[in-house]
Amino acid sequence: MQTPASDWSSVVEHTIESIPLVTTPLGSGSGVVVHESGLVLTNKHVIEHGDIARLKFRSGECVAQVLRVHDTADLALLKTHAQQPELQRPLPFREAQAQLGEPVLALGHPNRHLETVNAGIVSGLQYHQVGEEAESRQRFVRIDAAINSGNSGGPTLDQSGKIIGINTWKRTDQENSSFAIESSVAVEFISSTLAQLADGSLVCKSPEELADVPFDPKPRQSIEAAFEHVQSKITAHEANLDEASGVTTFQWDLMSPNNAPIRITFRDASENDSYGLFEASFDVAPPSITLLSHQGVLQRLLRHNEMMWRLKFLVADDGTIKLCCRRPAIDLDPSEVIHTIRELELHTSLLVTEIIKLRQYAETPFQAAAFELNQGE
Repeated sequence: MQTPASDWSSVVEHTIESIPLVTTPLGSGSGVVVHESGLVLTNKHVIEHGDIARLKFRSGECVAQVLRVHDTADLALLKTHAQQPELQRPLPFREAQAQLGEPVLALGHPNRHLETVNAGIVSGLQYHQVGEEAESRQRFVRIDAAINSGNSGGPTLDQSGKIIGINTWKRTDQENSSFAIESSVAVEFISSTLAQLADGSLVCKSPEELADVPFDPKPRQSIEAAFEHVQSKITAHEANLDEASGVTTFQWDLMSPNNAPIRITFRDASENDSYGLFEASFDVAPPSITLLSHQGVLQRLLRHNEMMWRLKFLVADDGTIKLCCRRPAIDLDPSEVIHTIRELELHTSLLVTEIIKLRQYAETPFQAAAFELNQGE
């Protein structure tokens, strides 16, 4: 099914029916049929707040169990007992790695607009930190095909219609800069899940049990309702309304694993800005931070992590560091709020740990100079 780069119609015709819309009580995303036993792969953040999901195919809708979520990767497997014909047409994964410059196609249901396709190329192959452990680095395929909210969990395909990645996130500060989890991570996850099902260590709900699990779709909630939902999951919570501007600010005070205080705030969109701003700020005890800044070590660390985490870093004169990311405030739902806050909390904690390690090198001119030399290599 090889096709010219300019003509994807054959690939779409043979694959689109195997890519369902995935809906949960708090949001929606995309998925892809990966095994004829009724397994559908999606992103973990798509189904984060539910035990079941609904799958919408061309032939109709069905209910699926959230069977298993990946420990570190943003992946989840759904299991359904339905008899939709599309479930008998799983899409294959490509064994060979993605190649820079090769044409790709991202498919999914952004903002519940059914069956959307966007063509592009592989623009990069990058590793990103996905956990607190140093070895928890994961390979991503970077594509310039446009993906949006709701594309999450859908596949990126090559010209033969094989999966080379699972769409998961994009950089909001760069146009057409999206990332897909490399297919090898998904293949290993699926294989281990099938092995657990075979040996009985993982058990599916029966159709009768699945029918008893409540599913109560809710409309998009207001920012205030979304943050009330978040409140129970966060250590402390405070909300303020600036009467003059009418902009609501939500604030959480957290502690990182090394007991460094972290403050996460969200400023709702103003009349002149359709994006809300999330910020995580912390202070790792100046003057050490000033010394690091003077040496240029901190700036390199922040620039590196900006690229890895798609966040913007700001360093104030008093040594306070802010991690900033913007999210569309329109249709911002609780799952996106919680996902962003957890992301900021994790990345802030990782950055604090890195900076504290760097401070050890800043204690003496000799160590600082040695570290400066190593960083420049």
